[in-house]
Amino acid sequence: MLVLTLLGSLIGPFVIVLFLLTIPYILTPYVVVLEDCGITEALGESKNLVQQHFWFLLRFALLLMFIMFLLTLSLQTLPKSTIYITVLIVYPFIGSAAILTVMGRLYEKDEEEETKEFNDKIHLPFLLACYFVLFSLPLLGANLAKGEYLMFLDFSEKQTFEGLSFRSANGYILDDTFPTYEWLNDEKIKIELSLPSLKDEPDKISGTGTVGIVAPTNSGKHEMKNVDFIYKLHKSTINDVTYYRNSQQESISLLNWESDIPQPAVTIMVNNEGNDVFFYLAEPVHPQDGVFGFQQTETYFDVNETGQIFLPIRNDTNMYSYPYYWFSTELTKEKVSSFLESKNNYSGFHLNDPGFQVASLIREGSYQTIIRLAPNLTEQNIQHNLDEWSTRWEGFFEDQYGNLSLAEYLTYASKSATYEGLESHLTTENGEEYYERILSFPTTELKVRYSVNEEGQFEELYIIEEQ
Repeated sequence: MLVLTLLGSLIGPFVIVLFLLTIPYILTPYVVVLEDCGITEALGESKNLVQQHFWFLLRFALLLMFIMFLLTLSLQTLPKSTIYITVLIVYPFIGSAAILTVMGRLYEKDEEEETKEFNDKIHLPFLLACYFVLFSLPLLGANLAKGEYLMFLDFSEKQTFEGLSFRSANGYILDDTFPTYEWLNDEKIKIELSLPSLKDEPDKISGTGTVGIVAPTNSGKHEMKNVDFIYKLHKSTINDVTYYRNSQQESISLLNWESDIPQPAVTIMVNNEGNDVFFYLAEPVHPQDGVFGFQQTETYFDVNETGQIFLPIRNDTNMYSYPYYWFSTELTKEKVSSFLESKNNYSGFHLNDPGFQVASLIREGSYQTIIRLAPNLTEQNIQHNLDEWSTRWEGFFEDQYGNLSLAEYLTYASKSATYEGLESHLTTENGEEYYERILSFPTTELKVRYSVNEEGQFEELYIIEEQ
């Protein structure tokens, strides 16, 4: 067989010829065992048996191939983790049964004598017990390798958190210091988490959880799925405020991740005394050939100086990247507004497009950041009227956003991440050209009007309220 394999690899298409030439000798190994004879004698006996029973062997081979085809097709309905072990167990049984059938036909033994001898040697209950062990242990091992048993061994009470998800505004980001987000508030996502008591501020916490996430596929589509995971987080402190997050050495393991895309790295942060959970799946990293192990996560978010607000500090450039998740015991419009304000407080000022930045801040309702940017415009000799609005912003947003629900508010805030939400027009007035970004609100409309000189530098920026 080794010689034939080597020859077949060299002559390529003619391997079928070699296969046909070896057909008369395919029974040689079984003749050696059954007749306890030498290889030369077995080769001759195999050729005789194949010639005598050729049509039976052909029909039986075709039938066996059809059965194996149906079995292989049916196995595709099983979970991927169990297909491999099922094949390892079932196929050898079928192969052994086939060999037994063929040999029984070729060597017509006394069936009654064989059955009696078989029953004398092995009792049926013991045989069934052996079959049970043979099938159950590999399946148990496969499931243990997936880690799902840990979900059943964790007897801690699980808390349920309602969630929101949001995605980086790809294509409309000035740079990593000023992210805008599209809020996917129509997704009903939850996380169930076994969270130990944080009252005594332990150095590390661990447990299990189930999270509802949106998983992308290679086709670019997204699907909702529940994923079990195991976590270990370590204690971090900022300005005497404690929160918990995983490090590169303490990765999160997704237990039942089955997707077209490899398992991503996961980052989790728990803060506000366990009332808020932030969850992020990093884009998959393809390891080098021959490398196996847990994928490590990078720092994809941080906290503000109070230790209570999540701060995304990285933007995705992958069109089908995973979203961020924010789970909380209570998600309110005020909490989301505080999140946006904290995110924007760490934003830099952008001379390349202050019109976009101011329009985005207005859409999100981050008026304190707009007030903070006004001196930067003055310093750069850009004419503006932001100072005139400094005393109006709080009342304006109270009038426009005050009576909205969280979902309605997020609909408006999401527009800071879309072209339609910050649509730009070129207008001419008194012989001068202006760009305008039109922002619609529940009861009014604002225009961020700005002009650019021939060198591409901003000269003016005004906020105009349409009555």
